Amino acid sequence: MTSKITVEPLRFPEESGINFGAVTSNVDIENLTDDDFAVIREALFTHQVLVFKNQGHVSPKAQFKLTQRFDPSGGASYGHGKTIDAKRSILHPDLKTIPHQPQVQVIGNGRVASYEGLVDFQLRHPHHRTFHATAIPDEDDLDFTRFYRWHIDAALRRA
Repeated sequence: MTSKITVEPLRFPEESGINFGAVTSNVDIENLTDDDFAVIREALFTHQVLVFKNQGHVSPKAQFKLTQRFDPSGGASYGHGKTIDAKRSILHPDLKTIPHQPQVQVIGNGRVASYEGLVDFQLRHPHHRTFHATAIPDEDDLDFTRFYRWHIDAALRRA
C-alpha cells in the first residue's frame, strides 16, 4: 500500500474497560485513493470508531463518496435523502438537505445565512422530548442520554 494515513488507537485506563476507537492522521477525504480507503476500511473494522480531525473543509460530495465506498449499492436513497422514507424519519423536521448532494443533510442549531446552496435557514437541534414517549426529567437531562444522540445512519454535516 502507498497510503500515508496513520491510525493511532485511543488509549484509556485499563480499568475503564474501553477498548475501541482510533485517531487517523494524514487523511485527505477530498482525494482518497484506493489505498487510503483500504487503510480507513481496515481501521474502522478493527477499531469500530474513527476520528478524522481537521476535516471542516470536506465537501458534501466527498463525504457522500466516502460513505458510498462502504456500500456502493446505497445510491441515491441513502440515509434520510429525498425518498418516501425521509418523511417518516423522526429527524426529518430538523434536517436541511444539501441541494446538490441530497444524500447529505445539515443538522445543528440556530440561523444560518448561507451554506452549500441553502439560504437563510433555521436549524433546530432535535431534543428527546420531541419523539420519545417518556422524557428524562429536567434535573437529569444532562446526565443521561437517549440513543439518537449518538446514532448515525446518514451523512450529516454540522453547521
